Amino acid sequence: MFTKVIKTLNNLIERLASKQLLIGTAGIGVLVALMIYITLAHIESSVEAEKPVPIKMTKVVVAKLDIPRGAVITADMLSVKNFAVESLPKGTSRGCW
Repeated sequence: MFTKVIKTLNNLIERLASKQLLIGTAGIGVLVALMIYITLAHIESSVEAEKPVPIKMTKVVVAKLDIPRGAVITADMLSVKNFAVESLPKGTSRGCW
């Protein structure tokens, strides 16, 4: 099958004049360049459409260490950290910061 295609192409090339071959080659080159341009433009537009959405953050008070039951909680036992709002358990109250 492949050899038949090669023979057909060789016969076609032998019948064409050099100007016709040059014009055909230039035409194929233009088509390939156009296809590459369209593909790259499509890839660029899809990358722009997939920009990440910013993550909403909130401040949460957390314990710096294990606090025993019944202990009086002091400020040095706590710290404030940023957390993604989506990662907080349902029902978590968000105070005013």
